[in-house]
Amino acid sequence: MQLQKPTVGPILGHVTPHEARIFLRGGNQLAKDKSVRIAAIRFRENNNTLWKVRTETILRDRDNTAVIHLSGLSADTIYTFQMGWCNASKEFLADPDLTDSFIWPKKKFKLQTQNGKNDSSRSYLIGSCRYLNFTGGFPLHTANNSTIFKAMVRQKIKTDALVMVGDQIYADDMNRVVPDTSLNDFLIKYRGSFSEKNIRKLMAKTPTYMILDDHEIEDNWPANKSDADLALFNNAMHAYEIYQSSHSPAHTLSADGTLAKRPDHYWYKFSHGAVEWFVLDTRTQRNLAPEDRRILDVEQETALLEWLASSVAKVKFVVTSVMFYPDLKEDGGDSWKSFTEQRNRILESIRLNKVKNVFFIAGDVHASMTSKLTHSKDQDFAVHTIVSSPLNCIPIYGPPTAEAFMLDQTLSTIDDATFAHTLSCTKIISTDNFARVTVDENNVSVSFFNKKGALLEAVNIPLA
Repeated sequence: MQLQKPTVGPILGHVTPHEARIFLRGGNQLAKDKSVRIAAIRFRENNNTLWKVRTETILRDRDNTAVIHLSGLSADTIYTFQMGWCNASKEFLADPDLTDSFIWPKKKFKLQTQNGKNDSSRSYLIGSCRYLNFTGGFPLHTANNSTIFKAMVRQKIKTDALVMVGDQIYADDMNRVVPDTSLNDFLIKYRGSFSEKNIRKLMAKTPTYMILDDHEIEDNWPANKSDADLALFNNAMHAYEIYQSSHSPAHTLSADGTLAKRPDHYWYKFSHGAVEWFVLDTRTQRNLAPEDRRILDVEQETALLEWLASSVAKVKFVVTSVMFYPDLKEDGGDSWKSFTEQRNRILESIRLNKVKNVFFIAGDVHASMTSKLTHSKDQDFAVHTIVSSPLNCIPIYGPPTAEAFMLDQTLSTIDDATFAHTLSCTKIISTDNFARVTVDENNVSVSFFNKKGALLEAVNIPLA
């Protein structure tokens, strides 16, 4: 049986020393078509000629997609794999030798499992805010998108993960004319956005971790939501779960090796040796009531603070799609600036627990920078921020310049002591860009590149 090439994917998701999650989408399925669809993968170590095969049912109610979970892999090992999908009858599925008849697509891909060693350097690609205007269901402004992902693909450094920090789609790009509200509206955006050839190349070979921001739903969500937006939100999150969350650690693994179809929450953690990540959901669990204003719900804040206090990782990256600091002068009530009590609780917890080497990774603001936060009465305290945005800006809006931000000043005052920040980069980057963040024994280095791969800025941050 001939297997068809994925229409979206493969997307290499969460990868550990011994497991990997891989996403694909099959073709459109007619309503009258009652046949079962399966996704299939065969994989082998590079020094082995014996293929292993795994299959997974493609789900119609998840836009004809599937995530195949591979377990029992060897650490720090390169695997070659091929992937495809087909329609199958019940009689065919009942055949124990069904996979022997597969004719595989010619394209081969590679994945490398993590090594799990604490003394290994790690390197990550960071990006956010990828504007792709869709008109009539077709993506426009693809040239800049294609160029910047080509630059990422061409980088020769081994990449441990691609971390997408928010606004992977702009579901609200045509809101004033034809707003996206139906599930199919959102699915069209994801199919088009993740099918562009260079992002497809990148995500097929690089473990990819994503978290949403407002444009996956609606600008500045939920500040302007109404009762009429309930269906919009549900459709947006259904599409998000299919295309961004499904291959992430947010979907738990059961004892029998199957992945949960729905996550308990959208925030999650993952680790690479001495580097650990906590990816926050700063968008869907906000409380805007003045008596308990919070950007993170209680459960998430508690989990974050416990992780910060207990983790023995040398470097801790906290992903927050909206910028932790510095603040915009005008943020529309949308960022951490407007949730100061919760931000102060987090900072004080880091300080009082003497947590070292904490980096907040953010996007959202269509500008990139690095900054260091210190405390007036605690010389041992330091927290860093790395902001990487945008991958592709909205053409009709100019990017913000340094004058838009509250730079090099006091962030907050608690009990007559102040948290204050200074830029650790030489300039605010206000062009399309991405970041490479590399962790070695003594430093975190941050390099920003333009859409053609030219270096814009390099910052070296010594570890405590």
